Amino acid sequence: MLFRRFLESYRQNRGMAWTLFSIILFRLISFGWLAVADPTESRYAEVAKQMYESHDWVTPRLYIQGELVPYWGKPPFHFWLTSTSFEFFGVSEWTSRLPSIIAGLIMLFGIYVFSARIWNRKIAWLSTIILASSGLFFVLWGASVVDVTLSAAVTFGMISFPLALKAREQQKKLWGICFFICFAVATLTKGLVAPAIAIVSIGTWWLLNGRPSIRQLPWFSGVLLYLLITIPWFIFEEKRTPGFLRYFIVNEHLLRFLVHNYGDKYGSGHMYPRGTIWAMLIVMYLPWTIFLVQAGVRAWKNRHSLEIKSGAWFNYACIWGIAPAIFFTLSRQVLGTYLLPGFGGLAIATAVAICKLSESQERPLKKSAIYAAALIIPVFVSIGTLSLGNYVDENISVKPLFAQLEANHNAGNQVIVFPFYEPASADFYESGFKSLSVYRSNNPIQQMGSTHNQELFILRPKQIKNLPLPIQRSLKLLETNGDWAVYSLSVPQS
Repeated sequence: MLFRRFLESYRQNRGMAWTLFSIILFRLISFGWLAVADPTESRYAEVAKQMYESHDWVTPRLYIQGELVPYWGKPPFHFWLTSTSFEFFGVSEWTSRLPSIIAGLIMLFGIYVFSARIWNRKIAWLSTIILASSGLFFVLWGASVVDVTLSAAVTFGMISFPLALKAREQQKKLWGICFFICFAVATLTKGLVAPAIAIVSIGTWWLLNGRPSIRQLPWFSGVLLYLLITIPWFIFEEKRTPGFLRYFIVNEHLLRFLVHNYGDKYGSGHMYPRGTIWAMLIVMYLPWTIFLVQAGVRAWKNRHSLEIKSGAWFNYACIWGIAPAIFFTLSRQVLGTYLLPGFGGLAIATAVAICKLSESQERPLKKSAIYAAALIIPVFVSIGTLSLGNYVDENISVKPLFAQLEANHNAGNQVIVFPFYEPASADFYESGFKSLSVYRSNNPIQQMGSTHNQELFILRPKQIKNLPLPIQRSLKLLETNGDWAVYSLSVPQS
């Protein structure tokens, strides 16, 4: 029955179906091509690799200043998925990104199902195409990042809420329980930002739409289930690594919104003027930002009220789509990836706006324009990845450098020393190059040249001036690769 419905939907919307399949194909062809990128993607891949190798499924860990320490920046759910991928298929670029690929497909499926039930199959296909081809989604869909896993959980949670309200009596509890499970998974992926987005979205929609009754949701059993899923890991982690809860809640969830130096253990903050998140939204939702703005302008000129024509669930999709931007408006510590949990709502709102306005216009938007817009970013990113992959790798990862070193210095074991900054990609790729080993120390500069005879020092040329003068004079440039330069010591150091 389900297959028959899908086949009928495909026949009625063949052009959009093939466009969507093409976008998915572009992503599947190119997602494993590039090396894992520093700093974020390699960090998450390395945390999962450490979990896979240690079989410690409770505490994520990462090398910081030569020491393997607990990684308190994110809960473990995404790392569980990536480690499982490593268990089944081995450690590689594509296996580190496989959870994001699956999560992205889950998002697309959820958006299709929700749009088809609330509106129709045409809007369902269009909203799915819009989500799949939007800039931020397509890029992150093929990356080893927690944001796609988070967004898949948030998306299914956000569609479960209206489906629970609209469902028949026997299905209300099922969709309601799904709502709470999804946000429990999202919390175990990135923390309390997920329920915060839900509260902002649903609370705003509820206030603006006449405060409809939501008592039919299983609030007591749902909240209890949410707590039973999430609380145990936080308790276990605090017992194993005391101080975790204070850092995770105070530093990661409160101070990062208020101050620049909030005590980030794993990197540096990204400071922007307040409200920058909206400019990021405009850019990262391309090419569909143009269509959404155009639909708004046409609606205003012709005085068509989308709210009246499309009902409360259009408002719900709009609010959900911009909720992350609202939430982070006053924050100066922002990244564009924070917007992805709202892209499902944005895609639905854009599809509804395009279809409703096209139906009311004498000159509706041509399908060819939609198909062309949908393929711009997938084609551009995929061709760029496949044709410029080697150049890109040299500037985002140490993998090409390690391959070059193994080929040029294969006489015995070579010890790699990063005097200033050891990128996570070095840890991730070290085991793949048998003649190389990374020397880890909490003070590598003081120990340069004092431990090994086959040391190679890797740093950026501009960093040389920060080394002690005797070491600067003793360094000999061997080769370069991308932003990195390889040096040896021409005289022994005592």
